[in-house]
Amino acid sequence: MNKSNNYNLKNIAKKEKKIEIVKRKILSLDFKKDSVSALDLIFEYNGPATLIQSFSDQDLYFLMQTIGKDDFIPVLALASSEQWEYILDMDVWEKDRINLPELAKNLDILFKADRKRLIRWLVKEKPDFLEYFFSKIITIKIREHDQDPSDFGDGYTTIDDVFYIKFPEFSQPSIEDNQSNLTSQSKELEEIYSLSQTLITKIFNTVADMDLKVYQSILLETCSILPLEVEEEQFRLKNVRLAEKGFLPFYEAVGIYQPIKFKDVTPKISVKFPKKFFDDDLPVAPEYYSSMFLEKKFLNKSFFVKSLSLLNDNLISDIELEFTFLVNLIISADKKKIHKKKDFKNIIEKACGYLSIGMEVICGLSNSTLVNYENGKKIIEKYKLKDIFRIGYGKSLKLKLKTKNWYFTSWVYNKELPLSFLGEKKMGVAGGLLLDKPLYFDDYKTGVFYRDFQCLYDIKKTLQKLEQIIEIDELLKIINPNIELIKVEFLNYKNLILTMWAQHRITLKSLAEPIAIDIFKPFFEELFNTNKDKNKKIDDIKRNDIFLWLVKEFNINEKKITQNIKLIFKNLFNELENEYSMVKLENLDSKLVTHFFLK
Repeated sequence: MNKSNNYNLKNIAKKEKKIEIVKRKILSLDFKKDSVSALDLIFEYNGPATLIQSFSDQDLYFLMQTIGKDDFIPVLALASSEQWEYILDMDVWEKDRINLPELAKNLDILFKADRKRLIRWLVKEKPDFLEYFFSKIITIKIREHDQDPSDFGDGYTTIDDVFYIKFPEFSQPSIEDNQSNLTSQSKELEEIYSLSQTLITKIFNTVADMDLKVYQSILLETCSILPLEVEEEQFRLKNVRLAEKGFLPFYEAVGIYQPIKFKDVTPKISVKFPKKFFDDDLPVAPEYYSSMFLEKKFLNKSFFVKSLSLLNDNLISDIELEFTFLVNLIISADKKKIHKKKDFKNIIEKACGYLSIGMEVICGLSNSTLVNYENGKKIIEKYKLKDIFRIGYGKSLKLKLKTKNWYFTSWVYNKELPLSFLGEKKMGVAGGLLLDKPLYFDDYKTGVFYRDFQCLYDIKKTLQKLEQIIEIDELLKIINPNIELIKVEFLNYKNLILTMWAQHRITLKSLAEPIAIDIFKPFFEELFNTNKDKNKKIDDIKRNDIFLWLVKEFNINEKKITQNIKLIFKNLFNELENEYSMVKLENLDSKLVTHFFLK
């Protein structure tokens, strides 16, 4: 008997492993490149219903969003009621209110998938939800035994000659401003209203055919419900269900962005569950999250993912589940609706990025522990991912706080100048740090303008650039140029300081005023080395002259001319060389040099 049981258990385990392989293959498909479709793999599997219901709710929801709801109807027909419920929980709520158009669309899709099962499920499990939908769309009248139906007026229809229902006419929204947008919105609402009428009619006919008493009971209860109370109770139940998957209410989830110091972090209590492949009531991490870790994009740059790959199989499943809860917590805190693969990737990159930063910080604080993958693995095993994330995110918040403390006391802010005064790149750095959730200024190096911080190097690099911005602002405080009379289209710290320097060398007065082109040309010619045997360059004497001018003209201590200031002006003169070294004096146009000199 024991041998027989062992044989059966091995077969079950083998079957479960095969399902895991198929699921991972389906979820890792590139739907734009791969010739085989997810639907083909699902329905070619021996027992598609078993495969479909083995998907976690989140994985199935992702597949539906990627493939499209209409094409996904055959899969939904075989999905479990719990999977249906998760789809409704994710799609039909707008904050704490039910979105009726989305509710109508989703119920219509599920009705097409399996109308009788949907009705049985709604009547038994979610009658209040169904009656709320009816109460928002239809008007119900109950005919007394001696009452003439004509007393109800036009538009009422009936199935049983007792309950009469009417669909009120669709009322067009008032169109005053932005007529084209409102007209488009009105057409969409009218289509949804028409869909709701058709759907409700089909539901009533189906329910009446299945059981007339149930049909009458639903209409009677619809007349007596209080929609606001039903909506509030359904919202509460939805929150309870989603909280089990890590989707906490916003006011709780936002705590993930509360920074924490490493000294306040306690090691997690290790609870090891035996590895099971069948009849396991423990929650299972969505395969989609872990399938992303196999992509080169994540493997090549994520300290967290590379360290994670060193864990043994038994432990990695627990960490993946913990990671899933973390990602879902971030989704709730960001109030995001995830519908596309790109949205999932962005959130996962964000989680991996701040986990990597947190791990690097811990490595640096743990008795000079080296930042390597083996030590990263030990950190993942020892500490909660939530705490590691908060440590990492705290580094970006520290940058944000430093930026805010500087900006609201800065010369730029006091002069009511826009951030563009700092130049495009420095504006990008400061602007990203002043956002509610600070971002790294990527400047399209990886295809985006802003992205989340991904490693400690991003933090250190941004801090260096921020310190340069602060030092430039401190320099301007000392110079304190009078800019009130300057009327130019492009004003930034570059053309302001260079113009004052040029004015002093031309007129011996450090004026923040535009220079006439005929007076500026001799200075421009002198600025560049005119040796015919070499390319035109700005030599070191002229580069250093601007520092001599700052020291003598404004009594600036030479120690104030820091390495950051020197680097900024070095880059500034390099830009001048690149832009204007090949420009002939006779071709010099005042409109072409406004980014560096006021004209």
